[in-house]
This record gives sequence, structure tokens and C-alpha cells, in this order.
Amino acid sequence: MKDIVTEIIEDKSRVGVRINEEKVYWLSYADYRERPLLPNDFVDLAEYEEWLLPRHYAQALNKAVAFLAVRSRSRQEVEQKLQSKGYLDRAVELALYKLEKEKLLDDEAFAREWAQARSHRHLGKVRILQELRQKGISRTIAEKACADLPREEQETQAVTLARKLLRRYATQENETKAVQKIIAAMGRRGFSYEEASRAFQTALRQAKEDDE
Repeated sequence: MKDIVTEIIEDKSRVGVRINEEKVYWLSYADYRERPLLPNDFVDLAEYEEWLLPRHYAQALNKAVAFLAVRSRSRQEVEQKLQSKGYLDRAVELALYKLEKEKLLDDEAFAREWAQARSHRHLGKVRILQELRQKGISRTIAEKACADLPREEQETQAVTLARKLLRRYATQENETKAVQKIIAAMGRRGFSYEEASRAFQTALRQAKEDDE
């Protein structure tokens, strides 16, 4: 059974070739001009994909490098970005392999960088771990990145956050509710109850010393 072109879709910067009323193959206008197809044209799908593969690979690689130039990304983030552009799955895999081989894509390095950056934004390990997992980082790598965060740094960030929240709820009439809100807010930021409680006590002591 021969494959047949059933639709041509013109986009702002690319052309889509739908085959067998199913999958759409996206091409740059330059590639489409090199091998133009029209509705009802017959095509050997396997051969067409082989022709398209090196073109998609080059484009996917360039797109990924530009994406990574903005900031480091996880493998999953880059993969999803390339898939959203309609590149062949094999082209995406080849591009990812190339990036990993050249150390431009490294989930371990990304996880360490992300954990450090988010810790500096007053986030606790629980929240950071959740974010890394959402970005497709394996649990093993994510947990190691969090475990490698200096304990002193996390404690300092927790106290800084607690002091900020203490000022926010300073006008709260009900002191018990104010404390509950502070602990809850720190929990949402990824600090455990014990970490939040210690940080709150330290922040409270520092605030009293400042007033003296």
C-alpha cells in the first residue's frame, strides 16, 4: 500500500505535510522547496523519513543549543521543546545524544545548579526536590543534589525567610495564628516543620536582639 499526501499546511515559518490523513511532517520552507509535495502525491514514507532525518537533526540541534544558551536545562525540558517543534523522534534522540556527549546537556550538573540557585531563593530541600522531579530529573540525582546543599546555607536561608515572614505578620493580633502562618508559609517553601520551627526561634531571638 502506497502512502499518500493528504494535506499541505502552511505556517508562518514552516510547511506541514500530512500523510495518510495522520501524522504531519514539518519542514522549513527551504526543505519543502527542495522536495515539494502536493495533496494526492504518492510517497514512500520510510524513504521520506530517511531524507528528512538529517535535516531535522541539524535543525533540532541548533534549536536545542539556542534553548540552552538562555540557561541550563534538564534533558526532559530540551526533549519536550524539540518534540513541540515537530521534529522526527529519531532526530530528537540524535540531537540529545550529541548534546550529552559534548557535555552541553548534563542532568547532574543541571540539578546541582538548580538546587543551589533555588536554595539562594529561600527554598527548602523538599520544594527543590519536587521541582527537580517535575523537570524530569531522576530521584537519585535530585536527592543527591539536595543532599549536597551545605546545611549551614540552608539554615541561613531558612532564618532569612523566617525573619521576612516575621515582619510580614508582625501586626497580627493573634500571636499563635501568626506563628502558625509563618510555619505554614515556610512549609510551602520546602522546609520541614522542624527546620521551620528552629529558624523561627532563631529569627525571633535575632529580632529581639535588634530591638535592644
